[in-house]
Amino acid sequence: MDQDARSMEVGFVNRKIRKSIHSEKLLRQQFGPRMPKRVKERLKLPATANNLEEITFPPPYRRHRLTTPDNHYAINLDQQYRLVFIAHPPPDAERNNCPPSEITSITILEIVDYHQCENHMTARMPTYEPDHDLPPGSLIESYMEEEAMSLEEFSRCSDCSPELISGIVTGRTTIDPGTAVRLERVLHVKAELWLRMDADHQLHRFMKSEEKSISRDKEWAESFPINEMVKRGCFPRPESTFQLVSNLLVFFQVGSVSAWKKQPHHSDAAFRHSPSFESDKHALAAWLQMGRIEVEDQCCADYNDADFRDALIRIRKLTREPVSRVMDTATGMCNAAGVALALIPPFKKTATSGATRWISPGKAIIQLSARHKTDDHFWFSFFHEGAHVLLHKADPILVDMDKGMPNDSGREREANEWAADTLVPRRDWKRFTAAASLTSKEIESFARTQGISPGIVVGMLQHEKFLPWRTSLNRLKRKVDLSDTN
Repeated sequence: MDQDARSMEVGFVNRKIRKSIHSEKLLRQQFGPRMPKRVKERLKLPATANNLEEITFPPPYRRHRLTTPDNHYAINLDQQYRLVFIAHPPPDAERNNCPPSEITSITILEIVDYHQCENHMTARMPTYEPDHDLPPGSLIESYMEEEAMSLEEFSRCSDCSPELISGIVTGRTTIDPGTAVRLERVLHVKAELWLRMDADHQLHRFMKSEEKSISRDKEWAESFPINEMVKRGCFPRPESTFQLVSNLLVFFQVGSVSAWKKQPHHSDAAFRHSPSFESDKHALAAWLQMGRIEVEDQCCADYNDADFRDALIRIRKLTREPVSRVMDTATGMCNAAGVALALIPPFKKTATSGATRWISPGKAIIQLSARHKTDDHFWFSFFHEGAHVLLHKADPILVDMDKGMPNDSGREREANEWAADTLVPRRDWKRFTAAASLTSKEIESFARTQGISPGIVVGMLQHEKFLPWRTSLNRLKRKVDLSDTN
């Protein structure tokens, strides 16, 4: 069990004791029908308390230290049996004189007949997980049973109404601070612990209800590329539908599936989309969220149009180098202009090369997938998304993911033209395509003159049908592997 920062660590001396404590059947067989409930009640406080000093019980259950061996304690379960445990002082504390307020770890040793305590090995075992299904009011109920006290008598003693005490005992009523203080005075259990136990119980009840509700969203959850997301570290492999849905909600940073469905996951993004097939809506949403998470740690200045235009001109010169070698520099230039840059490989069911979105008025995200794995596609996608940042920030593009992305839309044509003209000025491009014989030597010479990668020139020639897609000149393109940029 993951230990809460406020809770003590409760372990067991061996597996046999651990099994007995967790088994109602074994406790009932060995110690009688009331023992399972008593054990759960007694262990509720150690699992909620900050330290040993806070573990107090009303008479006759109060924690007390045994004479021998050292650091052994007992909590009475009833007139016959006691729960024995050893307290573990911090490593730097004096073993026999450590104050209870500094002890935050105990090991359960055994349940024994009164006055029968033995020395035990204290090998550490997995921690105890309290049964929050049992309301904290069960302590009140046990106290009234032991003291032969009626509900009305306890009500008068605690200055709480019978209806309130009855509701606390059954778990129907929450414990407020005033009630917690009154219960502390009567039962010697600190008010803070009453409030914590009640909060744990209420949370447990809600989570049981939430588990039933969330399990109905199985179809929604299974629409995501779960195996790929797990492999990429989005979340651990889920062991149940509830855990799967919960992991997805945490990943998307939303409180419910209903909230997820209300989010404009893609409608604020302008995509370069493959015309050959549509992207899966859920896989695309996951890819976008990975990008948003990726850029959380990028410290960006407030967006400035002139600074970003200048950054793009300087990044253009970097295209002659391998992508992996220059991405840190390019990212820094973008950040200085108010633009975050995320490089996220695509999921199998996504067909996007890139996306642009504004997460605040002063910060945009350019997200690239390097789906085609060559530098011509990579850099053209980058400058295409840069065009969206510069030209379309006041008019975000809405994408109909059910019908695919219309690549020939006005905004897409505008972004394509801006990217092409920025990489190679239109006049230079027309002169080159009109006069050149498009040999490898001429392409490399033109690219060198322009200060860009020769692969970009090959890609642009193919796009404008000066070259076929299958050509020996593809050797001028550099391979792009995003794993080399991380």
